[in-house]
Amino acid sequence: RFEQEEERCQRYLHPQTRGNIQEILISTLVRNYKAALCADFPSMLEQDRADDLARLHKYIAMAGEGTAGFATIIKSYTLECGHTALAQVKPSSDVDPVAFVQLLLGVYCHISDLIEQRCANDELLRAAFLESYRVLVNSNNPMVKFDKKFTPESFARYVDHLLNRASGPNRQSPEETEHEIRAVVAIYGLLDDKDVFQAVHANLLAKRLVARTSVSTDLEAMVVAGIAKASGKESVTKMERMLKD
Repeated sequence: RFEQEEERCQRYLHPQTRGNIQEILISTLVRNYKAALCADFPSMLEQDRADDLARLHKYIAMAGEGTAGFATIIKSYTLECGHTALAQVKPSSDVDPVAFVQLLLGVYCHISDLIEQRCANDELLRAAFLESYRVLVNSNNPMVKFDKKFTPESFARYVDHLLNRASGPNRQSPEETEHEIRAVVAIYGLLDDKDVFQAVHANLLAKRLVARTSVSTDLEAMVVAGIAKASGKESVTKMERMLKD
């Protein structure tokens, strides 16, 4: 409706009236119905109504109302998605680290992409999402009490799964692989036990380089750069030396 009124304004009214008309439209169609519009936000997330989310975020932002209410919902939605994804994981030594990470990665990429693509990469929403995801990955997943090191170690092994030709044929495109590597690097910054990830990753990196089975030195460098950004340059000195050699 908002777009219809804007089109009518452009077609029949003088351009100087656009600002006044737009303010009236925002007040009439957005501010007056803010509560009802925002109440639909959770169902938009659950039903993956991406276009509706984009429109709602756009007009709430235009109205200058802020998105703090959405941030609270994003926090809950992140944990709900995580719990749903991990419900099938039964804590044991038989849990496949690759399958485990794919579950967590699916949650991260889904919500991160939604915020970036449908909510104009809203900083408040992203901060809320990362806050909840940090809780999910460090304490609210079923493997934490069974083996505290399992989650960071699994993410390092997943990098090896993506970057090691010996892992088998990669059915992903190079773009998809890079997208997942970027996500893993971002998640690394949220891990409490970064030292575990570093140790496992350095060992597997050395094996890939010695065996010449790495699929991309650029992606290897991206992972190392991500570790350095989150943990400091001194944490990757050995890894950088391996890549140069």
